[in-house]
Amino acid sequence: MDKKQFAEYVINEVRALPVTSVLSTRMELIERYGVAKGLCPFHNDTHIGSFVVTDKKGIWKCFACGAGGDSSKFVSLLEGSNYLESAFKIALEFNIISSEEY
Repeated sequence: MDKKQFAEYVINEVRALPVTSVLSTRMELIERYGVAKGLCPFHNDTHIGSFVVTDKKGIWKCFACGAGGDSSKFVSLLEGSNYLESAFKIALEFNIISSEEY
């Protein structure tokens, strides 16, 4: 497997993880009626409900500030890294790859 194939593999495996599992390691989520909600970390949010995480769709979205994406995008925005670095970081945390592969 070459580097590009390995990167695609990591991204696909990270996308297969429940988004709530990844985001809940970095923020508090409250699950109600099959949808997780929380305070958006990307603006001065004071109302739970505008930030929604949906495992079924594999995405998160803030309806107040407009930010949204998958779990790698969330980590990328939160930690100031690029998308691929974030995917690899999540893959390492969830034992998809080893520290040597990271």
